[in-house]
Amino acid sequence: MEVTKAEHAPSSVEKFAESRARAGLETLFAPKSVAVIGATERSGTVGRTVLWNLIQSRFRSKVYAVNPTHSEILGLKAYKGVGNIPEKVDLAVVATPASTVPSVIGECVDAGVKSAIVISAGFRERGPEGAELERQIQDQLRRGARRLIGSTPPLPKMCRDLGMSPFSARAERC
Repeated sequence: MEVTKAEHAPSSVEKFAESRARAGLETLFAPKSVAVIGATERSGTVGRTVLWNLIQSRFRSKVYAVNPTHSEILGLKAYKGVGNIPEKVDLAVVATPASTVPSVIGECVDAGVKSAIVISAGFRERGPEGAELERQIQDQLRRGARRLIGSTPPLPKMCRDLGMSPFSARAERC
């Protein structure tokens, strides 16, 4: 006699949970719009490289440059802050000094940006001052449901409860 595994039809609660999880990751991996915060014309900078790569690639989503001191960067209108962008932004790529990241993340939360990638160094690996910056970032993220991936080892794993590490089951609980 052959025994088969019974099919399990997902409940409406399971379907809802799965759709919410997928939606949260879509803004990271398939964003409809991206703001490069710290975009600049200056050659050799991370902000310029990220913006240039997005513009020149096959990436077909909307791309916004954010820099408070420029009106145009690489042919794109530059916005003074992510909150000044007239349309909804799915993903912010943050390429600013570590000391500015907590306030930038706060602006992203205020503007309704769902996900962020931080390409800055100078957090916990730099000592107590950097760890304090991480704490400030966590405080900003607690104000809304956001996902964040960082460039340094401690940042992507800071807090699973805040959705900051979609990849690590061993992320810390806050």
